[in-house]
Amino acid sequence: MGSLSDNKQRASLPSYASQQQLIAEIPLLIQSMRKQTALFQQMSKNQVILSTHQLNAINKQNELSERLLETVDELSKDTKVTNLLLSELIAIHRTVVSDDTDAQREFILGDAQRSVAKEK
Repeated sequence: MGSLSDNKQRASLPSYASQQQLIAEIPLLIQSMRKQTALFQQMSKNQVILSTHQLNAINKQNELSERLLETVDELSKDTKVTNLLLSELIAIHRTVVSDDTDAQREFILGDAQRSVAKEK
């Protein structure tokens, strides 16, 4: 007969039925791993798509911001030109008209400021 250590080793080994059951579960484990891998690949693909959409949205937002800045710059230049022209017009008006026009100018200016304030 075998020694005591051989008996202990045999006792710790799974039975033939247990081994067969484990062997039968291997294809299910492999199939489960394939499903998990496919899900992970799909999740990664979706993340890449989402990141691409976010990047495109950021690029569009940057383009719109640049166009808005250009428009604001143009408006600022136009406003400066308008202000200079109005200053020249007032200067010319003062030389042509000898009557006191300061009160009328203040009224027109106040009226314009109220109109702008109402629009805001």
